[in-house]
Amino acid sequence: MEGARLIDLAPTILYMMGLKIPPDMDGRVLEKIIKEDFLRRMPVEFCEESTDGKTGNYELSPEDQEEIVRKLKGLGYLG
Repeated sequence: MEGARLIDLAPTILYMMGLKIPPDMDGRVLEKIIKEDFLRRMPVEFCEESTDGKTGNYELSPEDQEEIVRKLKGLGYLG
């Protein structure tokens, strides 16, 4: 599907499972791969807040930051 991105999978899967999409989730539901009659019967719905109840404003401890950097380096994302 043209224009589809990896981050579109999570909201699409949630939708196909009949679940609401958290408003802070990246990506979109890949509606082009879903039958039109299904979309009419089951419109895409969003939660009123994120599933974890957080607003997205948080701070990581220095230890958590170091762990993330270590993992990203191990995956080759950082030099």
